[in-house]
Amino acid sequence: DKCGYIDSAGKIVINPQFESADYFHEGLAAAKLDGKWGYIDKTGKWVVKPVYDTAGDVKEGLAVVWVNKKAGYINKTGKIVIEPQFDIGGSFSEGLAHVCTKDRCGHIDTAGKWSSEQNFQMVGDFSEGLAPAVQKGKIPDIMNAKWGYIDKTGTFVISPKFGEASEFHDGCAQIVVGKRCGYIDRTGKYTVTPKFDECSNFQEGLAAVRRGAKWGFIDKN
Repeated sequence: DKCGYIDSAGKIVINPQFESADYFHEGLAAAKLDGKWGYIDKTGKWVVKPVYDTAGDVKEGLAVVWVNKKAGYINKTGKIVIEPQFDIGGSFSEGLAHVCTKDRCGHIDTAGKWSSEQNFQMVGDFSEGLAPAVQKGKIPDIMNAKWGYIDKTGTFVISPKFGEASEFHDGCAQIVVGKRCGYIDRTGKYTVTPKFDECSNFQEGLAAVRRGAKWGFIDKN
């Protein structure tokens, strides 16, 4: 099967021709042809030829791409702005991207410079000024890792105590304590205590949650 694109009326605007294709972001979409990824515009024209092993979404003008199992970053014309060198690479958010090498995890800016001297076990994306992170330990124990939240200086402003932690949306972040999920605000205070089996991000004041086999919507109270 081949992938293509339709408009909101269901009309085919880019004929099915790709092995795989992602959503459009900032006018470009990652698409796969002959085993390699590149970027197309909304007419289906290749803006960045398919030469990469894997390719992420364009965010804040840059996209993460993989070459020989290393992640680097290109701009919207396909120019490499940060050489492939990372084992893990995330999309840019609020001017920073989370990355990991063999020895270090943290965030880099659009010039490829580390944003702080701190080193973490794991990190997530910045959202609303904060990013989830796990402190660097002498003996990595991913299953029992405790997540907290750091600011852009790499300082923990919400102490690591959660089994899981997601980015902030609408002023709240999903966290997991034990086997239950709930929500905190940007000070770390519970807005909804952990009591659900599954949670989603807040959007426009509501979040979908599951308790047992039943789903419903909650507000921030």
